[in-house]
Amino acid sequence: MISLNSQVSAVFASPSGSPILGAITRTAIPVPSDCVSTDFRPFAVSWYHNSVYVGAICSAESTVTATNTVGNTSKLQAYVLQDLAGSGFLANPVFQFPLNFPRHCATSTLNPLCTSIASANWRPWHPDYAETIPTSFTTYPQPMLTSIAFQKGDLILGMRDRYGNQLGFGMLTPNGKRTVSGIAAGDILRACLKTPGDLSAGWTLENNASCGGVQTGGINNGQGPANGEYYYQDSFSPYHDHVALGSVLQLPGFSELASTVFDPEIVNTGGIRKFDTTTGIKTSSYQIYNPTVAGEFNKANGLGSLVALCQSAPVEIGNRVWFDRNSDGIQGPDEPGIAGVTVHLYASDGTTLLATTTTKADGTYSFPISPYKSYIVKLDYQQDYTKGPLAGLQLTKANQDTVNHVANSKAVLSGPTASKTTLHDPTHAIDLSKMPQISIAPHMPGKNDNDEDIGFKPFAAPQIIAGTVFDDYNQDGIREGREPGINGVVVSAYDSTGTQIATSITGSVSGIVGSYELHMPAGVEDARVQFENIGPHSTQPWLRGFETSNHVGGIPVTFVHHASQGAIVNLGIERPEEYCQNNPNVATNCYITGNQTNTADHVVVRFPYDTSGSTISPTPLATAPQVGTTLGLTYRRSSDSLFASSYIKREAGLKPGGSTGAIYVIQGADNASKTAGSLFVDLNQAFGNNTAGADPHLPANYPLDPNAYDAVGKIGLGGMTLSADEQTLYTINLADKRLYSIALGAAPAIPQVGRITRTDLPTISGCSASDVRPFAVTEHWGDIYVGAVCSAESTLTKALPGGDASKLQAYVLRYMPGSGFAAQPVFTFPLNYSRRCANNAYTLSLPGCKLLFPASWNPWRPTFAMISPNSYPVYPQPMLTGITFDNGDLILGLRDRYGDQAGWNSPPPSGGGNVNGITAGDILRACQRTPGDPESGWTLENNGLCGKVQTAGKDSGRGPGNGKYYYQDSFHPYHDNVGLGGVEQVPGFSTVMASTFDPTNNINTGGARAFNDTDGTTDHGYQVYNSSVPRTFGKTSGLGSVAVLCHSAPIEIGHRVWLDSNKNGIQDADEAGLQGVTVNLYAADGVTLLDSTVTDADGAYYFQIKPYIQYVIKLDNPTDYATSGLLAGAKLTLTGQDLQTFDTDSKAILPQPTSPIGTGNYPQILVSAHTPGQNDEAFDIGLTSIIGNAHV
Repeated sequence: MISLNSQVSAVFASPSGSPILGAITRTAIPVPSDCVSTDFRPFAVSWYHNSVYVGAICSAESTVTATNTVGNTSKLQAYVLQDLAGSGFLANPVFQFPLNFPRHCATSTLNPLCTSIASANWRPWHPDYAETIPTSFTTYPQPMLTSIAFQKGDLILGMRDRYGNQLGFGMLTPNGKRTVSGIAAGDILRACLKTPGDLSAGWTLENNASCGGVQTGGINNGQGPANGEYYYQDSFSPYHDHVALGSVLQLPGFSELASTVFDPEIVNTGGIRKFDTTTGIKTSSYQIYNPTVAGEFNKANGLGSLVALCQSAPVEIGNRVWFDRNSDGIQGPDEPGIAGVTVHLYASDGTTLLATTTTKADGTYSFPISPYKSYIVKLDYQQDYTKGPLAGLQLTKANQDTVNHVANSKAVLSGPTASKTTLHDPTHAIDLSKMPQISIAPHMPGKNDNDEDIGFKPFAAPQIIAGTVFDDYNQDGIREGREPGINGVVVSAYDSTGTQIATSITGSVSGIVGSYELHMPAGVEDARVQFENIGPHSTQPWLRGFETSNHVGGIPVTFVHHASQGAIVNLGIERPEEYCQNNPNVATNCYITGNQTNTADHVVVRFPYDTSGSTISPTPLATAPQVGTTLGLTYRRSSDSLFASSYIKREAGLKPGGSTGAIYVIQGADNASKTAGSLFVDLNQAFGNNTAGADPHLPANYPLDPNAYDAVGKIGLGGMTLSADEQTLYTINLADKRLYSIALGAAPAIPQVGRITRTDLPTISGCSASDVRPFAVTEHWGDIYVGAVCSAESTLTKALPGGDASKLQAYVLRYMPGSGFAAQPVFTFPLNYSRRCANNAYTLSLPGCKLLFPASWNPWRPTFAMISPNSYPVYPQPMLTGITFDNGDLILGLRDRYGDQAGWNSPPPSGGGNVNGITAGDILRACQRTPGDPESGWTLENNGLCGKVQTAGKDSGRGPGNGKYYYQDSFHPYHDNVGLGGVEQVPGFSTVMASTFDPTNNINTGGARAFNDTDGTTDHGYQVYNSSVPRTFGKTSGLGSVAVLCHSAPIEIGHRVWLDSNKNGIQDADEAGLQGVTVNLYAADGVTLLDSTVTDADGAYYFQIKPYIQYVIKLDNPTDYATSGLLAGAKLTLTGQDLQTFDTDSKAILPQPTSPIGTGNYPQILVSAHTPGQNDEAFDIGLTSIIGNAHV
């Protein structure tokens, strides 16, 4: 605190009571050399980065004399002084500036004479009553530096007008002669760091509204240093140029500055204004008092300081439960976290349970704790050890990082981190009475502790080979938390004679998805473990599209030695169509009103998945004249082609000359060198005019467009998807309600009619055929899923004009290429669940918003309808436009048809005043009844519960069962449902991407949000457009689908060079790999060397190759075959001896089979062209007769 006699006092207070005298110190503030001590007036005090900063001014009051009653304004100075905590004040101010800059007028700003009769320029402090104008409204600005705030090191200075404290409002002057009203004229100034981030570099005062490279709109307004003002809207036009009262509040991380002001909105009041710190504009205001309250100070200084009542910084502890692959007690960069582990937080007694959590996909966990208390973290949930994520594992060694002491165990595992966990006894063998625990010492507020790591190492029971087969989405070979186990894989063990000695099927052990156990016979030490029933010939349909993944995650043929001691053998497998890189681009359709002729209008754009906020503009992919209005999107990664299908949306036409049956293609959609959107195929041309319906738009009658109103969802094309191999494009024709299958070429080529087939949907019982409205189309594990609703539109009658909402249903149908549709939907659910309010959800009472703006689904309506009798109508009508899968669970995107009918800031179809329709889509989740079994069906979320996961959307009053899983698909406090129907889940990602309106904090915008799949919260949002962009659709379905632009999966080939001791051409369990052998990869010509490697300790080798290209693998290093070489005397073993799995035999041949190995006749394997993700670890090479080896 500051004593106004130029001393600063430090008070050391304890949480338990008031300070004693000995806990208070006083420090004199050094007086700057250019100010006499009697004029030095400190006031502001602020703490920042371990220093105390004091604000002061040189008042120049000593220059006021009988002959110079105004004084010398050139002596007015402002100072910022620094007290280094524990070291005292620096001798000189760290920042100072003169106060004789122009400030225009304190009042009557439109009066040309205001600068002479009501100037806001600072004056030296005056000891007696003074005024600039002899009227009832008086001013005489005198500076006080009363407040200092910081934003990323920049100074924000609050200047208070002393005169506002000297004179009241509507009160007598000190001499009692007349009643006057004083007008304050404070200020807000900014000074920016000379070197951003470096406080020692000092500051530069704003100059003509510019500070730190940022220029605001206050340039040349005559009201600040160098004739401009950074925070130029601290005014009340047209009366006062300065309304600040001297207190500023800048919270770290906030983009707005708060300041006390008079007249925040209306005259003779006081309150708070917020200012944007990058533009200087006023963003909002709040009135605290008004002129009707007796005794208030109105335009004088009626308010004092601003203090944010921030709570103490939270304390978070935790970090990571991880799999210590090498059992060294140190987290290596390739050692994954363990997901789904239950972690308990206890009080210091170890028995009082305070909180429970489970580890996330990367193994992390955290707890908020209270300061100054001790705790214990335990992993004591027994089922985790019996059949959960810790089954078969034991605690690793503790405190092995003696260098960093877990200092490096933060978000990125760039360095080692030790396990801190100990057991009640010093052994690491866990039983159900001895569980891992960590003792947590008391923490100060804000002292987070993110290094409470818990490591587990492999443990296999004697004579048991066990492991997991998992879906390695990102093909890194490491199982991460959201990579599920895969059931149905056959795992077998063979002894050295090739006899099968044990077999198991994944998913058959203790109900753990993807797990298996092989119980080995006594006496067996060497075993060959083979993973079978994967790939095109699998007996399980869902396994036919899988390939083996990166070799780090295991290979389909593995050799185990010392099998009597047990072993852990895992295998990662993958589906190439599920691969995606980190932070891929996301494409979406956006809409523009009118006839789509403006080449500056971008209607398909892309943005990076992880991008958030509203400052980064999306990358345009196609313009309105190129593709017009579309909604269906799908991306063909193998050719970098983005397809978009025509869609009927009222007020947004097709492209000029466009067709309702058109599918467009954007080549190079994920590259800078993209091509313009162009027509790929027109189903109307292929099958006859109006196959997809006649274009209902009336180009000369925008924005009424009446014929398009009921055409929404009935004419044009719906969703699109590609087959897993990307050779077939699927779409729904909304007019004839058929699924169209379009065969593609490699380019892809424009298809001919003969390459397009049409399939009718199955009859859906319980829904009139005229009410079945399909839309969504997606591929999953080889099958095509179609989403549809029963629109109940046939139930609209004169007696029941709103129709029968109980007939509203949603369906998911399954199409199996080659077999056709399943006879009935594979999933059905009603749409009459509670959805609360589409608008004013929390600004009105619940009965009020449900009456005026209900979000409940309505039967489809052919004519314009509005429930709310104002300019923001709602009338939700369901369309199931998006289906995506997350580990087998369904995520469903429902679009509100009304959002494509109502328009934004435009008249209804019949004319009249403009309205702003508000859409109200939805995002729902349905979980597999039996995890890991794709044939078990799904159960719709209920009260925020799906599967075993309950989100905070429970009992929220919206969603099936009165709660919502993705409960943050809202815009509080106005809209309970902001989804636009587009959803896409990238396999392995922890979030689902969805198109929404108001995706960030900005209203009347459109973009996308990523929702967390495990807790239903919003992870981040990105704004694509805002209401300042002409002819966009605000809150009325301004975006369509989302399509994630994933790259093609990588391809790995290779495996093993081995010594075939018994010369049978089969890798037997006791036959060793050959280490150090040079393996070369050539182009198809066998001459152009592309890559080279040497075999590892097990004889293994691997190469990364490109798709659709042939290669040759050779063992052609002459040194290896020299007299002392690794392969001296080697002969090639038999080839093609494994006629069942083809995984254990030798594939190498000699160009001259009857000649010995040598120059021009080295072992080689011809590698055929592979498709993306088609990993192939079966290129084994068996050798015999090596000199110096016992087996010749």
